[in-house]
Amino acid sequence: MRKLSLWVCLCILVSCKYTPPEVDMSELTAIDDVLRDAKAAHKHAVVILTEQGCDACFVYKSMLATSVKKEQSLPGDLIIRSINTRLPQNLWLNQLLHEFSFPMIVIFNPDGQIRGIAKGGLATELPAQLAPVYKGGIYYSPNSKAFQPADSTKKFTNEDRIDFINTVAALFTAYRKNGTFTSEEKQRLQQNVRLKPYFLNRYLLTQLKAKEGQQDSAAAMAKELLAASTGIDRMLYKTYIAELEFFAGPGAAKDSAILSTPATDIMLDPAPLNAFRTIRIPVRNAGGKPLLISDVHPSCSCLQVKWPKDSIPGGEIRDISVTYQLKEPGDFHQNVYVFSNASSRPLLINIHGKVNNH
Repeated sequence: MRKLSLWVCLCILVSCKYTPPEVDMSELTAIDDVLRDAKAAHKHAVVILTEQGCDACFVYKSMLATSVKKEQSLPGDLIIRSINTRLPQNLWLNQLLHEFSFPMIVIFNPDGQIRGIAKGGLATELPAQLAPVYKGGIYYSPNSKAFQPADSTKKFTNEDRIDFINTVAALFTAYRKNGTFTSEEKQRLQQNVRLKPYFLNRYLLTQLKAKEGQQDSAAAMAKELLAASTGIDRMLYKTYIAELEFFAGPGAAKDSAILSTPATDIMLDPAPLNAFRTIRIPVRNAGGKPLLISDVHPSCSCLQVKWPKDSIPGGEIRDISVTYQLKEPGDFHQNVYVFSNASSRPLLINIHGKVNNH
């Protein structure tokens, strides 16, 4: 009887042992990988959006790491990751939220749906922010007043805001994956823009018009969106600005060169291991002065690039050629940086896809 009692006590102790959440503050992770891992493990995910040089981000992460070690206030079925929004594969999440304030804390359920958004704050507040999410509800930071409906007679609840953001996220993810939209997605996008037009959903609608061959509509929408772009838009959506300038065509900027391209995020078709593929990236000088591309720098030696060495007159289009050999199976992400006299910073083009074993 005594042995049985000891075994019961031991089993109770083992079953009640606290399992801390998985924590990685390295900022080397891609958001897509975080969501994939969380879904596979059927865990919630807390993603901390950071920016290089953000002192508040460092303090938040340090406090959270200490809290996880000392306390048992966070659920064990939780993945906590810190990601750098400067990485091309992570930038879309920051763009989705239309925020340029760090740290931002985004809470996902195991299905990859956003259920909580916290702007700034203290790491000690995280358990309280997670509590409604684990009960099936949402958390929306009182510090963030973004995403009010276009119709001033209507009001968004916090649940409405979360649903709106998740809709844009799903549409953007579908576009990144497929390069187009289904008829149902097209309808959802149009409804989303009518509900609350902002840069990212209007950009997607412009891309839709271009994919459908409605070049005049795409050009008109691109010009309208470029004219309406604010300072934060110019910071957050620099690569998309370059795409809009391509669709808009030669503009009023006669005294400068403007480097533009129709797509800065390129999804390649699945390819077999060790295959060679060549893609052509059209670039247009959307300005008035001659455009000179001084260098095109790939992030990997597996990419070989060629570009026009002569200057490109205003309004004209040339191609950048990228040839790649895929030597490792699985998903890959590579970047191409285009340097020119249009800007002191290079234009970033993100190339990603999947390599099969056969």
